[in-house]
Amino acid sequence: MSQHEVSSHDILAGEHDLRHFTACWHEQPTALLAMQSDEALDGLMPKPWGQEERIYADALYDLWHLEIAPGQQTSLHCHPRKCTALIALSGVGTVHFLQRPVRSIEALDVLHLGRGVFHQTRNAGTEPLHLIEVEVPRNKHDLVRLHDAYGRAGQGYESTPGMSHSTLCSLARHPHRPAARLRTHCVHQHYHFAISRGEQVIRQPEPGHLLSVCLALHLALAQRIHVFAATNPIPEELWQEPFVTIRVPAHAVSHS
Repeated sequence: MSQHEVSSHDILAGEHDLRHFTACWHEQPTALLAMQSDEALDGLMPKPWGQEERIYADALYDLWHLEIAPGQQTSLHCHPRKCTALIALSGVGTVHFLQRPVRSIEALDVLHLGRGVFHQTRNAGTEPLHLIEVEVPRNKHDLVRLHDAYGRAGQGYESTPGMSHSTLCSLARHPHRPAARLRTHCVHQHYHFAISRGEQVIRQPEPGHLLSVCLALHLALAQRIHVFAATNPIPEELWQEPFVTIRVPAHAVSHS
């Protein structure tokens, strides 16, 4: 090999790495949580464009429910350290980028956004735009705002603690994983959330089931987010993995 050539090799986490990582998570959860100090954000977070609330969190995954009011928009921003999936639940919107075509989104559309991709989400309809945002790894302060209609360009994530609300259920501990926390429904109870294994999602779907987000550790380590709509089969290799399931409540199903 010439002295001017570079020998480059990709070394990725394998089966043994994953097994020992899982053991460390269960035996030493505080090591993974050492930099996680954002529980003040567990309340209802008011935004100039609407509101958002955390629906699930562990040391690696962070899921939020966003409600963008008609005619409003997020900042044009990026996340340099984490990857993101935007999942539309209801309403219609557009997602804008720096040098990419505008993408229209509606119910059950999913956009996977890589690290550093500047994006802005706008409500293009007359009803609230409801979204789920999946972030891996969990780091709500990983935020760079380039432009903002509300004067927040250059500012970090809101430092004001989340608000309490009479209809906002608590973000309670969940036993499926150390330090995991789950909220069972959003503030106005339009959507309900649960933790289920992939096989259970396939064989015993709940009424009103919309979609599920895989919480597999090997996917988090690879910064990959897998989302499955109710009509999409979950592959058998993920049947024993945990999922956050999202559904509309029974009364909404009966009136649809």
